[in-house]
Amino acid sequence: MGGCVMGSLDKIQPIATVNLSIQHLRQPVLDEVLICSAQVEGLENQIAVVTGKVTSFEDNLVLASAVGSFMIGTRAKPLPANNGRK
Repeated sequence: MGGCVMGSLDKIQPIATVNLSIQHLRQPVLDEVLICSAQVEGLENQIAVVTGKVTSFEDNLVLASAVGSFMIGTRAKPLPANNGRK
């Protein structure tokens, strides 16, 4: 899903996962062909919202679905754990 965000940007920028929720409906079976898809639903205030799903190629049934939010243009160097306070 992060790759979907990166692919939607005009200019490549760092991103960070803000939230990610995955619902697993069933496990795949051996040799099952799966289709993974993701779509950027919207972008506001440097936060992209993405939905995704994994479906079975044979019967198009959903095995898992997800919703995530990603911050665009994050810092390359993380903030210190104490937020700079001593």
